[in-house]
Amino acid sequence: MKNFIAFILGNFTLTFLVIGFVFSLVVLSLKKKPLDKPLVIEALFFYFLLFSIGLSFLYNFIFHIFFAEMAASFIGWKIVRFNMKWVMPAWLCYCRDYCI
Repeated sequence: MKNFIAFILGNFTLTFLVIGFVFSLVVLSLKKKPLDKPLVIEALFFYFLLFSIGLSFLYNFIFHIFFAEMAASFIGWKIVRFNMKWVMPAWLCYCRDYCI
């Protein structure tokens, strides 16, 4: 179980992509039948943007702000003040833009 959780958290972009596909399939299964092509494309694209991009930026923001030492050790960065002051809040703004 520990390895599975490490895999899920370590590959969060893949995890969010799968979650987005699952959500889009659930939403499409609840819609009236027959489904037309634009409705399917819209659902897939919406949940792709929400999970794969929007929540991915939120995950990055939380990880780099609250667990900065661990995140820096994973990717080989040094912790510098510039990252905490300017770059990481920008990720939060990207997250806000894609989730809205």
